[in-house]
Amino acid sequence: MTAEEMIYRLLYRALIEIRMEAHRAENNTIYGLADLMHNLPLQLLQVARGEQAHEQALADLRERAQNRDGAAWFNHALQEEEARENRARFVKPSARRLVNW
Repeated sequence: MTAEEMIYRLLYRALIEIRMEAHRAENNTIYGLADLMHNLPLQLLQVARGEQAHEQALADLRERAQNRDGAAWFNHALQEEEARENRARFVKPSARRLVNW
């Protein structure tokens, strides 16, 4: 097993553990997020191997969010990330380094 594969698998296991602990603690928000995201590391491993495109992984994530009542969170997170990216484009390069540091 390569180091890259090990990292993806460890992240997958960590998300499973987080999901289990959230279920035990009856924390529905954390449980829902971990449940939504726990398969993503293995999908990203497929992307890294060239077996799947990033766009497909994102589409699958969107579909899982809709099927698990997480569409509102997912759409809000996408909007925030797109807004953050748009703001970063308008910052002068020297200032961008300071902002991201």
